[in-house]
Amino acid sequence: MKITDVRTVLLTGPCTDDPFLSEARRRRSAAFIEIHTDTELMGLGETYAGYFCPEMVPEVVDFYKPILIGQTIDNIHQLWARMYHCGNFWGRVGLGPIVLSGIEAALWDLKGKALGLPVYELLGGLKHEQLPCYATGGPSNYPIERLKAKVDFYQSLGFRAVKIATGAYPRAEGTAGSPQQIADFEAAKLAALRAHSGSGLKIALDGHMGNNPGQTWDLPTALTVCRAIEPYDLLFFEEPLHYTDPWGYAELRRATPIPIAGGECLTTMYEWRVFAEQDSFDIGQPDAAFTGGLG
Repeated sequence: MKITDVRTVLLTGPCTDDPFLSEARRRRSAAFIEIHTDTELMGLGETYAGYFCPEMVPEVVDFYKPILIGQTIDNIHQLWARMYHCGNFWGRVGLGPIVLSGIEAALWDLKGKALGLPVYELLGGLKHEQLPCYATGGPSNYPIERLKAKVDFYQSLGFRAVKIATGAYPRAEGTAGSPQQIADFEAAKLAALRAHSGSGLKIALDGHMGNNPGQTWDLPTALTVCRAIEPYDLLFFEEPLHYTDPWGYAELRRATPIPIAGGECLTTMYEWRVFAEQDSFDIGQPDAAFTGGLG
């Protein structure tokens, strides 16, 4: 079986059936990668670049495509290495590896279909019979009664843990300003949720690097927020800082008992190594559709 074509499929449609998330995100885009062969089998993968910059994905796929045409799937690691090193001058991290995530996933999907095995068996077998999960619903819907209703909705579906975002949607007073104003807003939000849902609900907070593309949080802001929300027993605090500051992440970790999480936007072992060596995270969150593949 040989690869005959590699295609990108771009889709845009309704974001979700979640009535709370859909208030802020009515539509979303996605990029899927199809690997065709000289048989009836086709491999399918997704790159999360399709969520952020879908129009750029086909160009990157076409860059890697000639490396795959005519090849077999006997050695996916070797194919990945050839594609990755073809981008040594521009794609060591960032968009190239993000798209490679989807291509590699399609290769593994194709191999699983060819062997009649689930891909997890090809990657070492089952490790857990079950894992805990949480509901993640994007922005914190406001006013606060709306956020309480959102948490109730997820609990009604059986979730015992939820992740909410810093800030508010629509934007509310107190979500911007001085570090102390921001911290007071987040503390009031969590106090209201704890009073509403009790201690049995696990709550995680997603900082989205500050929830403002033009003004990400700096370390003093993140530290002020952490000190204000420490009493509310968070499961973890995700992405409180920009990813260009692994040293700030490490300092924040040392300064707060709240578990600091992050990494969904990091690509390849080279970026991860910087954060690992600095001990920047309590919880690493590599995204399989983003991080660059298994290599």
